[in-house]
Amino acid sequence: MNSYGFLAGCYDEFTTDVDYAAWAEYIQRHFERADLPGSTVLDLACGTGSLTRELSLRGYEMIGVDLSPDMLAQAAEKNRDAEGIAPIFLCQSMDQLDLYGTIDACVCCLDSVNYVKKAAAGLSAGPPVPHARRAVPL
Repeated sequence: MNSYGFLAGCYDEFTTDVDYAAWAEYIQRHFERADLPGSTVLDLACGTGSLTRELSLRGYEMIGVDLSPDMLAQAAEKNRDAEGIAPIFLCQSMDQLDLYGTIDACVCCLDSVNYVKKAAAGLSAGPPVPHARRAVPL
């Protein structure tokens, strides 16, 4: 993941065409439709934390996970002044999560799922993230 050391500093410049606020609105509508019981959301492969911030601004308690410490440093800086509960950022691989508790939802957006190296067994049988309470199809 060393290539992200350089990319972290300019990643947001490459994604100016991504409307993270619209993504957050889309996700929030699905959460509301699914009547999620709580508000703790995992942003898996969060990168520089743009979506993490947008969901945090909507009142969700956010956990951002990424494998790149450099991307997480950018995410932490971007979310430093977040209102409400500040997001937590963890440096972990998405296929070996240890979240220290249960989450209400998990999002993995844009091309992040391209980093999954093998298909999760039983994906349709339940939540693909073992810490999630249930799967919500989008």
